Amino acid sequence: MSEKVIYYAKTNPVETIREHTDCVLKEYKILKDKYKSQIDDVVKDFITPDKFWDILYTCCFYHDFGKCNVQFQNKLRRKLNLEEIQCEEHQEIYHNYLSPAFLSKEDRKKIPKELKKTVYQSMAYHHERDSQVINGMQDSSDIREYISDILYKEVDNINKHMESNVEKIFTKYVSMINLDERIKSDDENYKFYIMLKGLIHRLDHSGSAHIDVEEYPNKDIGICTESFFSENNWSFRKPQQFAQKHRNENILMIASTGIGKTESALLWIDKSKAFFTLPLRVSLNALFSRVKDNIGYKSVGLLHSTAIDYMDEQGDEDAYRSYETASLYSKKLCFSTIDQIFKYPFKYKGYEKILATLSYSKVVIDEIQAYSPEIAAVILYAVKQLVDMGGKFMIMTATLPRIYKDKLNEFGIKFQIAEFISDKIRHRIILKDCDICDSIKNIIDKGKDHKVLVIANTVDKATEIYKRISDYSEGEVSVKLLHSMFNNIDRSEKEDEIKKFTMEDNHENGIWVSTQIVEASLDVDFDYLFTEMSTLDSQFQRYGRCYRKREYNSSEPNVYIFCDNVSGIKYVYDEEIFNLSIKLLKPYDKRFLKEEVKVNLVDKLYSKEMLNETEFYKRFTKACHDISVMQPYSTTSSEAQKTLRDINSISVIPEKVYNNNLDLFEQLSDPDVKDKGAIFRKINKLSISVSNGKITMAKKRMKAFYAKNWMK
Repeated sequence: MSEKVIYYAKTNPVETIREHTDCVLKEYKILKDKYKSQIDDVVKDFITPDKFWDILYTCCFYHDFGKCNVQFQNKLRRKLNLEEIQCEEHQEIYHNYLSPAFLSKEDRKKIPKELKKTVYQSMAYHHERDSQVINGMQDSSDIREYISDILYKEVDNINKHMESNVEKIFTKYVSMINLDERIKSDDENYKFYIMLKGLIHRLDHSGSAHIDVEEYPNKDIGICTESFFSENNWSFRKPQQFAQKHRNENILMIASTGIGKTESALLWIDKSKAFFTLPLRVSLNALFSRVKDNIGYKSVGLLHSTAIDYMDEQGDEDAYRSYETASLYSKKLCFSTIDQIFKYPFKYKGYEKILATLSYSKVVIDEIQAYSPEIAAVILYAVKQLVDMGGKFMIMTATLPRIYKDKLNEFGIKFQIAEFISDKIRHRIILKDCDICDSIKNIIDKGKDHKVLVIANTVDKATEIYKRISDYSEGEVSVKLLHSMFNNIDRSEKEDEIKKFTMEDNHENGIWVSTQIVEASLDVDFDYLFTEMSTLDSQFQRYGRCYRKREYNSSEPNVYIFCDNVSGIKYVYDEEIFNLSIKLLKPYDKRFLKEEVKVNLVDKLYSKEMLNETEFYKRFTKACHDISVMQPYSTTSSEAQKTLRDINSISVIPEKVYNNNLDLFEQLSDPDVKDKGAIFRKINKLSISVSNGKITMAKKRMKAFYAKNWMK
């Protein structure tokens, strides 16, 4: 192969090693131009910044040299229908394990002795493999032999191809990339490893996608938000002033609904790269559009499982490209679900990429109380890791479990804490010792002249309530239903409809029946709320959908809470927390419930003293322990993501819907249809999520039915 000078790196698009390397080095320059000072602040504690950038450049330049091996080249040449190169039989050794062999003597000397192992591992694992270091080989001596006996023959040609000056190939690095001796968190060079390996991943991925590693708009989100306030003649309230004052610090903000938490977060972010997380996709969609269209900030991304669908629906002609840019973490501000960015505590293969990015970013975590105790434990540990690496966080919520704040203190994390509690009285509550279905007549009477929201804990209960209201009212009052079992198309339409229904200029009255999906996802404002009892944090989120920003001073309750025959206890809400919630709320029966009281009740409910012997606290402490002892590289990114999504359901398409859309499924097998991704997205919109519990129950019913009829 000595006469061959062209070495291919990719086939789609076709690129040589030199061309791909030039793309990666272009991204290196962009990153350095845009974020050098921020990254310098991170690395200066463990290496001189100039030395770090020199080493990163070296790794980027050599990262794909190993692709010159004949086995890899022949694999690509077969795809390109080119004549294969004659060579001796040999199993392919993955190129990333071979690339360090090509470092020139001069470049090797630039690497401090104590950092050599870290540098070689960063290069050798810039692609993470499920297999052992060498495909099908157990002994590292095999890779040395391959380098010495075969790979050395490519030195002259790779020098010509890459315009490099590799004098001699070397093998000493091989002993430093053993799988059993990967760099771990207790290594003295761990932070250097995270930054180096993580940024190699980002630069390589951006170079391959031909997408700039970092967008850098002319205006920052802080300036855009200040201009937005000025255009609307708004003045900054105390939460916004606090956020501006503490822009360079970590913040824990407890603030009432409607007091301006989102704007506070945007002002805190200011000039920084940032990620903004929320539990529900519909909330992220709304914020994304608000920042992009109303505030006018353009370098904003949306990152969740159906983001492309939403952007497509909003008329984004390049939705896929926008999503790809967000998924590469290139946007300066990205709205994301936690499974997209907070999976690194699982230390999956390649986790360094997002952790390195967060080291020079800010992260906003909204509504942390909405997550399960296991997921909250992961988030808090993720906060610890990002702070350790140099990143900053802002946790903001209307109600904060005390044990979460205690855990941050236990980690030794420094943060500014502030409470901004509205003095508006918005709710007078009444607790009813009966089933919510016993108040159907009262709900209908209220719905004739007001906007009424009914919230059940489960889809089945919501459906039952909806049917009872529909049957009893006989069309005298408008009644609508919203829950998670609608397919994505119908659910999106219903979410738009319920928001329009509660707008100030809409004088229509009626009833909406829903599940807890309205708690933190929709900006709606009803006159009355009828709800099943749930845990206090959930309850107070629900109350925020009634008299959201208005003051209430009537002697009649505007929030009715039903405590008997409540659905969803044990499998939706923890039974012990549920019972404690009723006990804490009862003293306020038939009374006004101040915002300050809500905050204090949640704080008391989720204190260690109150929870100590509960299953909830055991789950939280076990999750905190498990994530702290997680073995590196024992899981994959998708597995970590699945855990964070807390998946206990599967997506299904009803038979009738399937039959009405057979053409979509036929297109999947049509070789002439090029954009299969677009077809999959259309199919996904037809699907609904069914919990594993429902599936199990349906199987039991079916089994019982067949058993009964078989006996006959």
